[in-house]
Amino acid sequence: MVCNFLINKNPFNFKQKKQLIDLPVEIWIMILRLVPLNELKNLWSQEIVLNSKLAYVIGYLLVNGDIHIYKISSKYWSYFEPPCLKAPLAAKEYFNILRFGKRNNLGFIPKSITVIFFLFTRKCYSKLKIFLEFIYSCINVGSVNSEIVLVNGNLKLSQLQFDFVKPFQRVYQLYLFKVYSNTKITGNISITDLVLEVDNQKNITQYPKQLKYLKISPKSNTHQKDIHISLNTLPFTLVHLKIDQNINILDSGREFPKLEYFECSVQQTNNHYHVYEFLLKNSLTLKHIRLEYNSLEDYSFSRFRELRVLNLVKCSNIPFHDLNGLHKLRRLSLIGCDISSINNMNFPPKLKEIYISPGNRDILQGLVLPNSLKSITIIDVEHAVITRA
Repeated sequence: MVCNFLINKNPFNFKQKKQLIDLPVEIWIMILRLVPLNELKNLWSQEIVLNSKLAYVIGYLLVNGDIHIYKISSKYWSYFEPPCLKAPLAAKEYFNILRFGKRNNLGFIPKSITVIFFLFTRKCYSKLKIFLEFIYSCINVGSVNSEIVLVNGNLKLSQLQFDFVKPFQRVYQLYLFKVYSNTKITGNISITDLVLEVDNQKNITQYPKQLKYLKISPKSNTHQKDIHISLNTLPFTLVHLKIDQNINILDSGREFPKLEYFECSVQQTNNHYHVYEFLLKNSLTLKHIRLEYNSLEDYSFSRFRELRVLNLVKCSNIPFHDLNGLHKLRRLSLIGCDISSINNMNFPPKLKEIYISPGNRDILQGLVLPNSLKSITIIDVEHAVITRA
């Protein structure tokens, strides 16, 4: 295995580090979350948007950081500006419609729209109408493959009545913020994806029956310190569950027969036990795990035979000696973790990629690398040092 080192002591500059763009998006997101938001905002204002992957990553972080983006560039967005974006996935969807294509009376027709989502308020209802006219015109021309829609915000569901989705024949995702409490979703819309902001789970009277993806986040304006959720009440159909920080987990849940992805930010100590027990109950199906702010002191990974990706962010007491039990693990990322005991690592037999940040090449000393390993990437954002083996 050949080691190549790139060392640059100049300020971190993405334009000078184009090779970094080759990193997986999820690795970028975990690493760049450590970069101050004002620096990310400056990056967004540059012509970095020409690169879709980096634009997605920076935009993802900006909207999660509650920075309002009113305009990307007149070069791409000439006829109307969107309202503030606060949805976790908004940046990706936004970029998806900013593609080169044929122009119409509203600007241009994207080649494809995989997901469209904006957060609309009462004050920008007129822009909602303009936006929908734009989307309808794209669909009528027939050059858009639109499978996912949607639009929601502080408007009450009764005001919209879902009439606006009738032109879309294959609507299967809907993002609801703030208005879902005490609301039952009716009609013929099959909702499989739900991004939910809550301040009290008790206000949720019903989950969609075919729900596959669920993200639970605290409301940005909530003053409540402890937001409690029960994993036992979630629907059996879940495939992907994501729980943000500042959420207090009340129980260890149950077995979800289809659950493959689990992401959880565990800042409160009393959550650690519940999260681990939940993972054990679903160890036979989970393929992708991301844990943040967690102590793994009592963890054993020997039962996670289907796990392909393990992302750890700011975790401690990682059982490196036990990782060889992950027989199908392909990718391991350690972002901001305590890796002082990494020399004790027993490598998973099929591991192909390792991502570490921060770090330096010294941590490779003493490690006996498996033949399956294709690359080790060490990124030190602060000092702009990238080590690739």
